[in-house]
Amino acid sequence: MLNAIALQDVPQLYSELFNPAHYSYDPRSLWNFAAALVAGVSGYLIVRWERGTRASQLFAIFTFLFLLWASGRGLMRLLIEPDLVLFVARRIYVCIVLAVIVLYHFMTIMLRTESRRLVFLRLNWGIALVIAVASFASESVLGGVVEYSWGYEPTYGPIGFASVVWIVGLMAAASFDTVRSLREAAPDSMERRRVAGFGIALLVLCTGFVEFLPTMGYPVYPTAFISVSLFTAITGYLTHRFGLIEFTPQVVAQQIAELMRGALLILDPEGVIQYASRRSHSVFGLSDRDLLGRRARRILGEAFEPASLGALVHADERDLEKEWTYANPATGSRRELALSAVEVHDRRQRDVATVCMVRDVTARSRARQDRENASLHDPLTGLPNRAMFVGLLDATVQRSREASGYTYGICFVALDRLRVINDDLGTAAGDRVLTEISARLRRAARPQDTVARVGGDEFGVLLRGHSGEAEVRDMSERLLAAVRVPMKMEDHELFLSASIGVTVGDASPASGAELLRRASMAMYQVKQDGGGALKFAAASGAVGQRTRLESELRHALDHGEFQVYYQPVVDLKLQRVSGFEALVRWAHPRRGLLLPADFLEFAEEAGLQGAIDAIVLARACADLREMQSALGCPELNVSVNLGDEQMRDPRLADRIRDRLLETGLRPESLRIELLERVALIDPLRATLDRLRAMGLGLYVDDFGTGYSALSRLHDLPVTAVKIDREFVRGMSLGSGGERTIRSILALSRSLGLAAIAEGCATATEVRRLYEMGCRQVQGFYFSAGLPLEAALQLAGDPELLQAKFRKLGLMPPEQENSGTP
Repeated sequence: MLNAIALQDVPQLYSELFNPAHYSYDPRSLWNFAAALVAGVSGYLIVRWERGTRASQLFAIFTFLFLLWASGRGLMRLLIEPDLVLFVARRIYVCIVLAVIVLYHFMTIMLRTESRRLVFLRLNWGIALVIAVASFASESVLGGVVEYSWGYEPTYGPIGFASVVWIVGLMAAASFDTVRSLREAAPDSMERRRVAGFGIALLVLCTGFVEFLPTMGYPVYPTAFISVSLFTAITGYLTHRFGLIEFTPQVVAQQIAELMRGALLILDPEGVIQYASRRSHSVFGLSDRDLLGRRARRILGEAFEPASLGALVHADERDLEKEWTYANPATGSRRELALSAVEVHDRRQRDVATVCMVRDVTARSRARQDRENASLHDPLTGLPNRAMFVGLLDATVQRSREASGYTYGICFVALDRLRVINDDLGTAAGDRVLTEISARLRRAARPQDTVARVGGDEFGVLLRGHSGEAEVRDMSERLLAAVRVPMKMEDHELFLSASIGVTVGDASPASGAELLRRASMAMYQVKQDGGGALKFAAASGAVGQRTRLESELRHALDHGEFQVYYQPVVDLKLQRVSGFEALVRWAHPRRGLLLPADFLEFAEEAGLQGAIDAIVLARACADLREMQSALGCPELNVSVNLGDEQMRDPRLADRIRDRLLETGLRPESLRIELLERVALIDPLRATLDRLRAMGLGLYVDDFGTGYSALSRLHDLPVTAVKIDREFVRGMSLGSGGERTIRSILALSRSLGLAAIAEGCATATEVRRLYEMGCRQVQGFYFSAGLPLEAALQLAGDPELLQAKFRKLGLMPPEQENSGTP
């Protein structure tokens, strides 16, 4: 064994490395250079495939360090001077030390354990740097060289032996994390196959410890270059086979942006485009490169003017869209586009960017225009139909409010015996009668009036600018007279008559539809009296349907007609009910049990949703406490939907705390579900933070139906997202639902959020979600909403769910854990 190299000899040794007299050709050195080439190619390919993610960058650094080390080992095989061998060995040992810690850091990202190993990582980075410095300046790492039959090998000093123990410890930690990740992955899932493949690569890498044997005095030929080359090749294959090796919010958000049908743009505060998704070309006819760095208003048009964009961003409705006609600057072609926008704020609430979603709605606009043209006119008579007539009435009502003295009247004309004509002479004769009557009414009306067909044998006439009720009566009688003129039908005459209901516009805030309804009610009264006459409706009319519904809702609140049903949330891994979503039902005394779609939207308009939400919250807390006690299951939870009105209540957190104290329910058992647009309302952030601080779970309901939450989800104190049922349904329709669900699951995992899939109606949907790693689902496959007693029975008797799980082909959890076939 030779003595250590003095530091002052280093410059001379560098120069001696270029002296051909110190080299002797050894063909075994070529294997080391080949291994270096394999590592370099693998690192380049992974960085290219993964577009420069942090994990791929770490792997590229590892392969670069291994390339230097393998090249140095090849050089050592050629050197015949022991001093030069030791000189090269000390420098490439730095590559070994740094490569090991970089590789371990890469492994923590691959196995998703980085957050759990953060302190351990920092400690080992420090150890690696200390050993790397010591290998340069001290003989305690590599103290000398020893000669074997294949050439010289360095020998370890005290710190060198300690470094070997350190390297073995890091590989053992990586192996432990691999086994743990393998156990946590769902059976037969892509994640499990990916981790298993990485475990094989790690096992191959560990065979490279043979490299340390000759350094410790054992005459075994070092072949670590083979192990590391195989490891890099296997890892490269896994990356190509399974895609992303690192899930971060930024990477997943970019993938979701590419799934969107429209173009996603990010503008800085000055309106300059900083990001454009690849779909921009299909929307604007310009590539993302053509858009980057350009001012949006100059290249994309008026919709991106600061004032227009600011008004859109600060609109009350977060999903509000602005449509405009866009002209391609290169070709001049025009398209109808729709723009949605949301601002992004930093921690100091400063505007740092604007996220814009632009969709091409040309086809939709043209189809809508065609439908409107077809749907606004009656195909038989050519007259405006009911929809167009009601729109004209609304415009007339609005004009009467704005222009003092503007007058109008409405006549509802219904033929008295058209059904008899259809039965006796056939529908063709009935159609001739309708065509003739429509022509007569148009001739009887004035030029400024409008005649429309509003039903099978019913016509509406809008009388504009009359001088008073007397003139309206005269006009109505002219219409009656026009109908009464005998109509020649082949060899005989038809004698027709009509019933007319009339209403005169007044200062009431009634809509056009309400005024038409009043006139129709007056017409029906004429028919009941025998027909063939006209009648004026009272200006006040009857109590409208909306007024009646509001009255019934208030009665229901006062008399306890609202009930709470519970739809189970099922844990697919544990195969049991983990919680419930509280759903409101209205036990209407006449119409039976009503679903929320029948009344909740109107309750929100009438300002009654807050009171309904309060009833559901109180009942759900009390019922959950009863279920927990009856089942002996304190981890059972319930989620309650709260609307905008409840969330804006400054005392909401206090009310919920009082309710929890009253029922003895733990805060962790209660989850609050919010619509995406509600969760994004800035003034509600303080309420969300307070509820989360109390220990409540916060869910974003129907997640994925908007894009705005994507840019701010990481900033909200939410604990879970609920995947919208449309995406679940889209899996079977081939409409991109599965790709969207995978992206949402990846995003939720990267943010540490739970994910619950809603609307699971079939075994195929549930099984596919399970394979994708979605653990919790709810939907009709397992159960619809249930009353308290039925929900309690379902949660307390696991056998009720086992038939469903057997249909899915899933083993019970106890068999799965024990390995029982």
